[in-house]
Amino acid sequence: MVFLCADFIYDQHFKDLRSRGSLVIGPALVTLCASKSEPLFFPRANCPLYTDSMAGITVALSGISRARCRETASLVRFMGGSVHRRFSPRVTHLITDSVLCSQYHKAVAAQRYVVHLRWVHAAWALRDDINISITAPHFVRGFLVEPFCGLSIWFVGYSAEELIGLRLRTVEHMGKLAAHVRDATHVVVSNNADISLGDFSRRQKIVHDEWFWACIRLSSCADEDNYKWVERERAKKDHDPRPAGSFLRLHSVDQQAVASSFPGRWDCDSIAGDYQISMTVSCKMSKADDIGKEMVETEEHYLRALKIVVKCFMEPLEERFKQRGSNLLSKAEMRCIFSRVPLLIDAHQVICNDLRMATDNPTAVRHISEVWLRNAENLLPLYSAYIGNCDRALEILRESDANPEFHAFLKSAENRAECQRHMLKDLLVRPVQRLPSVILLLKEMQHKVQRSDRSRRYVTRAINALQDILRTANEARGQVETYAEAFKVYTQIEDYPVSSPFIMFK
Repeated sequence: MVFLCADFIYDQHFKDLRSRGSLVIGPALVTLCASKSEPLFFPRANCPLYTDSMAGITVALSGISRARCRETASLVRFMGGSVHRRFSPRVTHLITDSVLCSQYHKAVAAQRYVVHLRWVHAAWALRDDINISITAPHFVRGFLVEPFCGLSIWFVGYSAEELIGLRLRTVEHMGKLAAHVRDATHVVVSNNADISLGDFSRRQKIVHDEWFWACIRLSSCADEDNYKWVERERAKKDHDPRPAGSFLRLHSVDQQAVASSFPGRWDCDSIAGDYQISMTVSCKMSKADDIGKEMVETEEHYLRALKIVVKCFMEPLEERFKQRGSNLLSKAEMRCIFSRVPLLIDAHQVICNDLRMATDNPTAVRHISEVWLRNAENLLPLYSAYIGNCDRALEILRESDANPEFHAFLKSAENRAECQRHMLKDLLVRPVQRLPSVILLLKEMQHKVQRSDRSRRYVTRAINALQDILRTANEARGQVETYAEAFKVYTQIEDYPVSSPFIMFK
């Protein structure tokens, strides 16, 4: 005999039937079978079944009191799900209210849902609605355990301005701000900080800041073992790519200036002024050949910076786009920001190799100049396109940074060891700076060469060739600005399509 019962929680008759091992079903199960024109199926003895909304679901519970575990397990079984004591490969959902639970990282590694206890209660509240799938991803996502849930976080080595953003994001992702370092479960240390692990408790997780941004990017608490702070002698990081005795030192670009449109024209003099490119002659360095070696070193640093853009930013974004479609940047935006960087790498890899060989030549000055003369034709379209597009690329980057998920990706990438603490917006300006810096080195080389030396004419020709590239790039950028302004005006004219054949840009 099968009993139909509408109340599985408080009804005493239901409790009596269950204690006797009777077959009990709920009205939702009857409604569901009728809607599908399927025969009514019966539960096993002592396993009352109100609905089958959790059919095929296996849950494990962790970090929850025994009383609440028993209550939750009963509700899951009433809805057709099964319960395991521990996490296993058969588990589809881990139920917990803290990322500190012992089974959390196993579930995340197995790519299982980790949900709050209230998911089960929400499902039970909808038990009579057969049209709602409580296991659908869009429903479950509303109950996922936040990356910092249950954590108390303390930050070390950050400025007051940085702390404001970090604390806001901690609270936004359900973390708590420790009132004192001794109260923290996790201590997040800036990569620039110099601390001793002896200052903290052994029970605390001491992690570097990439962990924080990885948690936000992944929407789950990243495994702390992969981001442990390792106490070591921390060499002072010099963001200037040139060695101490450099002829040419590119000072760091002011962040606000980088984020805004470039005001000047891309000729050598304005670049030198806008980006504070200054020359300092090292102690008693008088030979032009030494400047050639300096040029090779700066070329290697420049190549390294371009490869960081590809490895740490472009490739991870492309991979995310292939896997599930990027919600960080559109394909057009990625093309605008990154498309020309691999081409610049290819061109400058050839130049770098040629410069190395040229410096070993007895007539190094002439051969170095010829390297730039040979490659000027290839560099012209590359730099014209890149510089003309640079304003737009930085604007996209600035707008996208308002997206919390993209901001988290950016911070996580910039804090990777391979990135060497470079910021993407600074790296994207490096091609704008490169040719002016080469011109300044060539001018210094020209100054060191005697007027009677035949190689001097090759240096002059190389300088002129690179200045022509900058002049053309400047004109291209001016055209882009003109098109952008014209497009803006036309879009404001009512009932006048931008694709009109009467619109001509000259």
